[in-house]
Amino acid sequence: MKALVIYDATGRIWLISYGEETLPQGLTCMFVDIPDGAQLTSIDVTNPDDPQPVFDYLPESDIGRLQKDVAALKETDATVTLAASFAAESFTDEQALKVMSLYPEWESFIGGSLSTGMRVRYADRLYKVRQEIAAVLENQPPSIDTAALYEEISESHAGTLEDPIPYNNNMELFNGTYYSQDGIVYLCTRDTGQAVYNPLKDLVGTYVEVAEPTE
Repeated sequence: MKALVIYDATGRIWLISYGEETLPQGLTCMFVDIPDGAQLTSIDVTNPDDPQPVFDYLPESDIGRLQKDVAALKETDATVTLAASFAAESFTDEQALKVMSLYPEWESFIGGSLSTGMRVRYADRLYKVRQEIAAVLENQPPSIDTAALYEEISESHAGTLEDPIPYNNNMELFNGTYYSQDGIVYLCTRDTGQAVYNPLKDLVGTYVEVAEPTE
């Protein structure tokens, strides 16, 4: 059975996902054909240029149970939930953006709770939980209005004049860093010390100054 395997520099496996066709970019991963009756335990990285899967072969009595478990995971999409739990513990924000579909939808936590640092998807965007949320309310999704609870994870930028950071109305600003919004580039002139929510044009003279248009 063909599986996508994501592993670290020690050969420890963090994720096994079935049904994938494309390798994610920026992650240490490979496709592995897992034989019937075998269990993938690690990746031998002795030769980094030629990593090899390491298998254990289960007793005959366990093979049927394992196959049923895998089938159940595929049918219920539990592999996605499992992937998200591993990713939340090990992936950087930049890596997480490349495999955003592995993370659970925010809606699935309504009525439940979220822990600090967890990542969730909402409206095709990825968010990190800023603080413990004991009860996730349906009318409080990730947005500017709930910026104290959720921080949007966006693509990494250098923060230079040539590569300014897109401002999303929920972001801490740092002195000497360039940000862009609505086609205008701004230079931060002093740290905000916390996330700010106003449009950058309203912060001119307090935290930012206009650098130049991006267009």
